[in-house]
Amino acid sequence: MDWNNINTDRDTSGLGPIEYDQSRVPNLIRKYADDVRTKTYGQEVREAQARNAEYAGLIASEANSKATIIEHKTHHRLAIVEISISISIIRIEFSDTLNSLELIS
Repeated sequence: MDWNNINTDRDTSGLGPIEYDQSRVPNLIRKYADDVRTKTYGQEVREAQARNAEYAGLIASEANSKATIIEHKTHHRLAIVEISISISIIRIEFSDTLNSLELIS
């Protein structure tokens, strides 16, 4: 897009159909989206867009925090499984050693 000549580089095609389930949009985001669609003054539209962006950022931050917690729990569980496997291997090797000693004696 040529930002110096924005009036001649317009995409006049329609947006097309909505590609998501609008009923799943959180109420607060829905309110701000409706404000963007219906407000008359540019300042109000910009404020509604800013609030949407901020709220989306909060949702993304919360999701990231939850993902980090799940990642830590997964690593912890994996460490426990690895320790359990190591203990099982040691028991098997020790048992094999005892059996070998019994055969020798």
